[in-house]
Amino acid sequence: MLKSLGNARQRVLLAIKNVPGASIATIAEEVGFTYEAVRQQVNALEREGWVRAEYERSATRTVGRPLARYQLTMAGEHLFPKQYEVLANTLIATAAKAMGPDVVRSLLATVTAEQVARWRPLLEGLSLEQKLEKLRDLYQREDPYTTVETDGDEVRLIERNCPFLSSAVEHPELCSISVSTLRSLLGYHVYREERFQAGHGRCVFRVDTSRPVTDEETMAFEME
Repeated sequence: MLKSLGNARQRVLLAIKNVPGASIATIAEEVGFTYEAVRQQVNALEREGWVRAEYERSATRTVGRPLARYQLTMAGEHLFPKQYEVLANTLIATAAKAMGPDVVRSLLATVTAEQVARWRPLLEGLSLEQKLEKLRDLYQREDPYTTVETDGDEVRLIERNCPFLSSAVEHPELCSISVSTLRSLLGYHVYREERFQAGHGRCVFRVDTSRPVTDEETMAFEME
């Protein structure tokens, strides 16, 4: 993402990351641009939500606008490399090794229950098709990579981008959260017919409309 912003913006962002609270004059000195060029870049980055300004009034600066000092926003921090999946994979592996698979199962069941509780009120009174349309946003709002396909009695939720792919490949048991969540919210048994882990390049969740779940099955968590 950082590389897509162009060389000038990359250098300005890197200067702000290396010198948190830098003024425009300081950034200009760091990157070798003119003051005006940096001001324009910083203003654009601020409008786009990558940086934020904090203002201070110096004892030696009694007139005019307070001095602006710039920091990366949380969104700006996410432009730089992160290793979330390494931490997640380490935590899962450590929990399984130290406390056993039953503890991991319990954790996954708890995550599923919380996710179901959050989504259930949003789906109240909707048809199956309407629920599926809503659940396209299960991973992210207005997800452009998840679609619903219906062919007669065949209903499928197709996920073309897994936001947790690295962790899901190393720990496929995480996908049980999605399967159990969909089953509980839709009221039918759900199966993954295709999966990223098998090299299909997507996950396909088939909703078996011929097999409604019982109340007991709705609340139960199952490892896939």
